[in-house]
Amino acid sequence: MDWSATSFPMPTRCRGFLKKTLPHTVLAKLNLETLTPVSGSFVDDALRQQHSDLLFRVSFVNGKEGMVYVLFQHKSYQDAMSPFQLLRYMVRIWEQQIRDGVSLNPIIPLILYHGQNAWTSSRTMQDIVDAPAELEHFLPQFDSVLVDLSQHTDSELRGNAMFNAVLLVLKYIGSDELPDRLQGIIQLFVQIIDAPRGLESLKAVLVYLTNATDKISHEQLTDTVQQAFKSIKSERDSPMPTIAETLIQ
Repeated sequence: MDWSATSFPMPTRCRGFLKKTLPHTVLAKLNLETLTPVSGSFVDDALRQQHSDLLFRVSFVNGKEGMVYVLFQHKSYQDAMSPFQLLRYMVRIWEQQIRDGVSLNPIIPLILYHGQNAWTSSRTMQDIVDAPAELEHFLPQFDSVLVDLSQHTDSELRGNAMFNAVLLVLKYIGSDELPDRLQGIIQLFVQIIDAPRGLESLKAVLVYLTNATDKISHEQLTDTVQQAFKSIKSERDSPMPTIAETLIQ
């Protein structure tokens, strides 16, 4: 189930996320105000249900273009082949640039991991290719930015309201804590429902919660949505009960 593309492609949201996750030395080279999404997918059709590949173009501070490739892995287990998957995606991006007749640009791969345990799996090709040290310099060498939500507290994830809500969903989707966290998560989405694509994001996350976890029942989700809309009903004149009923159905 892919719903992150609903919430992440807006440059303003992604810009704030990258400011919090990329190393300061890298940020110093990038003009994030120029961040724009690039259409097209570089993920296999067979993997499309597990990954949402998002590619952004960003200029360097000196005006040159670079690429930021953001890969979200929607799974609660660790994947030893992640470096190889990233390498395949990066090569496809470069192949497209060659077909377009443009210079090859650097790519910053970023993995958002939301498993329950700390990431201990592979980070580089050297980790997964069985080769003696004398031959390692023949292997492709690159690193990726790993955002491990299991190692961040809820307060650390706060910032941009939409990102906060999205990251909390990913953090708790496979956790036994989800029932206890659900009300706060849904309330975050309801409170920002008037933001650009806010309602669309809430719809997507409800479908995601319905299909991607067995930690909550349909009744729990329904009751939580109803309560969240009731809590802000008195603060506005829009037909919140009607919206809630539509979302639940």
